[in-house]
Amino acid sequence: MNVLIISSSFPRFKGDPRGPFVLDEAVGLYHKGLDVYVLTQRYSGLPPFSEMQGIKVYRFWWVHKDDAPIQRKNLRNLDQLLSYFISAISNAIRIVRKHKINIIYAQWTIPSGLIGMIAGWITRRPVVLAVHGSDLVGQLANKPIIKLLNKLIISNANFTIARHQVLHKLLVALVGNRARAIMIPVCIDLAKFRPNIGHSLHTKFPRLLSYKKEGFLVVMTVRNLYPVYGISYLIEAARRVYEINKSKKMVFVVVGDGPQRREIEELIARYNLKDKVILLGSIPHSDIPELLSMADIFVDPCIRGQGVASIEAMAMGKPVVGFYAKNAAVKVIDGVTGYLVPLGNTEMLAQKIGMLIDKHLRSSMAANAVKFARRYDCDRIANEIVEIFLSVISTLNCPT
Repeated sequence: MNVLIISSSFPRFKGDPRGPFVLDEAVGLYHKGLDVYVLTQRYSGLPPFSEMQGIKVYRFWWVHKDDAPIQRKNLRNLDQLLSYFISAISNAIRIVRKHKINIIYAQWTIPSGLIGMIAGWITRRPVVLAVHGSDLVGQLANKPIIKLLNKLIISNANFTIARHQVLHKLLVALVGNRARAIMIPVCIDLAKFRPNIGHSLHTKFPRLLSYKKEGFLVVMTVRNLYPVYGISYLIEAARRVYEINKSKKMVFVVVGDGPQRREIEELIARYNLKDKVILLGSIPHSDIPELLSMADIFVDPCIRGQGVASIEAMAMGKPVVGFYAKNAAVKVIDGVTGYLVPLGNTEMLAQKIGMLIDKHLRSSMAANAVKFARRYDCDRIANEIVEIFLSVISTLNCPT
């Protein structure tokens, strides 16, 4: 079976933090015997075709002013909008015909789902859509034109995969019985993210290693510095944690970068946390396992719930503290694999982080977290997706 994955987020190189879970899932499908092709946008310095871990990657040309990842806000200019969609659709059609693609697998409704839907119409190939979160949740998703497009794309998909249960409910509410949907989470590579991974004496993070040697408790998050990811909440909580636990040796580590960096730095300075909160900046995804091996507690302050990084942390035996709210993705079992607190409640966030200072409690939750994370194994997820592909192809009497 030949499958074309269309995704606006995909690694540019080995270890790139942009969409690594899309690559992991593609590799999982490849290991199941599928011929996997990926279509994504091209960046300066990258070839139009390459291979990554057996995956054949096509990158289409489009008009862009920088190498920022393609997000909906980057498509507001007409030249970008037209060049992106025309190039993507024409390349998708060419790949489908050239490689005799059996099924199109689009990641996110916009832009990839729309591209897949049009390419599927023209080539008469079935389309499976994966909905991740920002598709249906957030300020942009509530705009009438986006709602209309989402409804059109989901209604015309042959099958839709919702990445968590809340999304499944939302898309069923959006399109009713036409949804043809199931919940399958994103996958993680458990060979990379596993408990008891040691950190090298020649680590790329010597400052963090020195903290570990001195017996500091490391509280970590892996989130970029955008308002939606709630890093300011984490800084507020860090201030309270230090006020309550003045005698404890602790350090907070933020892995990620973004437009909020100056604001976060000012907040850190205002609370006199300069030596207590480390902003590591953007780190290659291939280095995340080593970083997580140095963490004792993982915090995911995202206002939309817990993301892939939380699962990676749990797979490595780290209890996770995060927010819960309406329509938020919940991946933490409260009191079992970590703690959930009401959205924006930094006092409770600090309280739960403080509770996990207790080593015995951390160890108990760590064991539970490792067991829980097994359900996200790429091999298992790939099996479920292949079953959906075969079911869709069989129903439509398409050749395999």
